[in-house]
Amino acid sequence: LSLTQRTKEFAAEYDGAKDGSGSGVAVLADATARRALVHDVATSIIQRLNDCSVITATAIVAALVLTFRRGIGRDALVALAEQLRADLTARGATVAFEGSPGELVDYAFNLLRN
Repeated sequence: LSLTQRTKEFAAEYDGAKDGSGSGVAVLADATARRALVHDVATSIIQRLNDCSVITATAIVAALVLTFRRGIGRDALVALAEQLRADLTARGATVAFEGSPGELVDYAFNLLRN
């Protein structure tokens, strides 16, 4: 979806036109509508970036380790890593690691150690 096309669609919604005939001039002249258009486009861009992002095993383990700054045992870390991976996958995220939760943690620590 191009910015020009999205502006026309937004203008049609703003003008109340059902056929997509909005010119966009009124939207760009109205500061509140312009802000709403910028927010709409920014949200669309962020959504598209999130759709193609991949979460690595290292990112999962690093997030958990940083959450438990006072320390966490390996067994608890493995359980939380699997829970987080399952939650992310359920939300439609792509996790770039196949294998057991223990392998995920070991692989990530091996990368972080170097």
